[in-house]
Amino acid sequence: MSWISYPVGRFSGVHRWPVLGVRRGEDAPVSVAVVFDASASMGRKILQAHEAVSAFLNTANPDDELLLVQFSDQANLLLGLTKTVEEVRERMMYLRPPEEQRY
Repeated sequence: MSWISYPVGRFSGVHRWPVLGVRRGEDAPVSVAVVFDASASMGRKILQAHEAVSAFLNTANPDDELLLVQFSDQANLLLGLTKTVEEVRERMMYLRPPEEQRY
């Protein structure tokens, strides 16, 4: 059995999940909602969150569908389903914790 392991932020240890039903070399299109925490509690962690989403977007299949939701005190749909990764990147540039937002 194959396993996916990744460290979990500030928590100790590594969590492991079994990989089921993945075929090597297959990159089937998926629909993914990127839900981004832009609350004040993110503070300096927001840069790491941006980097994580950017790394994920680098692996996107051209046929993947993406949408972007931002939340702090409430959730807001910032971008409906799109296949344009650059559109998601552009919207991500404006996601900041409330105290850092410039109007």
